[in-house]
Amino acid sequence: MRNDALWTLLLLSWMTGATYYYVCHVRKHCCGGCEGISDMSMTELTTRPSASLRVQGAEEIIASDQGIRFARNESFPVVAAQADSALHQLNDYLQAHPEELLHITGWYDDSEKNNSLLASLGRARAEAVKQHLVDLGVPEARVGTGERSSIDLLFGGDTLFNGLTLRVVDDLPPQSLAARPDTLKMLEARLRGTSQRVYFETGATTLTMNDSLERYLEDVRQYLAAYPQRSIVLTGHTDNVGSASKNMTYGQERADFTKAKLSELGIRPEQIKTRSEGELRPIASNQTSEGRSKNRRVEITIE
Repeated sequence: MRNDALWTLLLLSWMTGATYYYVCHVRKHCCGGCEGISDMSMTELTTRPSASLRVQGAEEIIASDQGIRFARNESFPVVAAQADSALHQLNDYLQAHPEELLHITGWYDDSEKNNSLLASLGRARAEAVKQHLVDLGVPEARVGTGERSSIDLLFGGDTLFNGLTLRVVDDLPPQSLAARPDTLKMLEARLRGTSQRVYFETGATTLTMNDSLERYLEDVRQYLAAYPQRSIVLTGHTDNVGSASKNMTYGQERADFTKAKLSELGIRPEQIKTRSEGELRPIASNQTSEGRSKNRRVEITIE
């Protein structure tokens, strides 16, 4: 009788241990009512990155010898052609596997200065790459972000080569995107202190992008996300080629086109106002081709 009781106790212990292992270590559901994810999952999400771009799941999913780079102290990603191709492959993979999610961990060195709007430079880097993927078509709700610091990151001069860890997961940890009040004030002062100009070719609505403009638009996106009740104004301008009425139409088309591009970057359309001044307010002489090219513009201002 004693042996039967002993064997029963051993069997119950084994079943309890097996159940614990499956629930906690295989399914990662041991956290109960708390927030966060299991230690095993967190370790997988935050493994220090290499200089190349690797997307891990149960096995390696996407690989690129070129990684996504960042300037020291900055969150704006420099995406070379091969890395951009890998991100397109990642988009295709996520579209084909709608049950899977992506977690991006942004890394930073403790010696770096956080020039971003967010409380962590690493989170700002992860959020910037997340937005790049959202622009490609990945649903925003399927991408989570986090941050980690390290003193063992790979810098070449002022360029960070290994600033990201990307992993496909079946659940995302909770997120908090707290903005820094001091940085918000500095950003607002900078955005209100000047307008940004977007230039166009003659008779065209295709805008000319550059790194400086992309950084500015990312600042605008983060600013408007922090202040959803505020808005920006896009004013379209032209040179004096053609009739005044036609140029007024061109100015409005360019402002509307720029609004559509900003909406693709994640800015809510209701926070973007548009108008046209046509050829009425040149900033350079229309007597030269150089002057006319400066007048074909959309000016972005914070309201």
